[in-house]
Amino acid sequence: MKVVLFTPRSGSTYTAKKLAQEHNLEYANEIFFSGPWPENRQPNYEEMYNNYFDILINGLDKYKDTVVKITPQQIRNICSRKNIKFTMFFKMLKPHTSKFYFCVRENLSDQLKSLYALMALSNDIPDNKTIEEFAHMSWEGTKFLPHNEQYLEQAKYIIQADLEMLSVMYNKTPDDKKQLLIYENWADINDKYTREIEFEKDVFNMDLKLNNYFEF
Repeated sequence: MKVVLFTPRSGSTYTAKKLAQEHNLEYANEIFFSGPWPENRQPNYEEMYNNYFDILINGLDKYKDTVVKITPQQIRNICSRKNIKFTMFFKMLKPHTSKFYFCVRENLSDQLKSLYALMALSNDIPDNKTIEEFAHMSWEGTKFLPHNEQYLEQAKYIIQADLEMLSVMYNKTPDDKKQLLIYENWADINDKYTREIEFEKDVFNMDLKLNNYFEF
């Protein structure tokens, strides 16, 4: 199993699918997916996290020939629900993983803007689209997003908390078992989907820098 550990909006889907193709593996997507969901698609959270914990304890073998994606936010959610430390989660994941790929983004302000938009638009996901499909689709015209301070602060927290957790996991992983993938180093702007958005307020500055967490 190859594991793509990623911060949101960092090219993880492209990376995981490319790895699956290169290594003749199946793309298994996010095996611990935890949102965002539209209001009309909210899951039974207790049942969902019980299932996820069972996968962590008993079910990872079935993913041995796959590439999976996991976010720190998903790890935090499972650990909080099951009262375990994230280092224990990582310890249980390691024996099943041949290599970890850490997907991050250097321009954290652009990342914040992209994550904020996804959160703000989550209730607009068409019924015939999965959340992953919506997150990567283009559209015509311009969507206007009114300012939502709650989404902004939540997105900032997610990015910072994700980087903190990923940096610990990265430093605890042997060099031959990890690879750091910085979005700006490989992404081709010509291949990006088109999704024009007008924000009521352009308030997406981040006081953090990626090199506070990783050496590159």
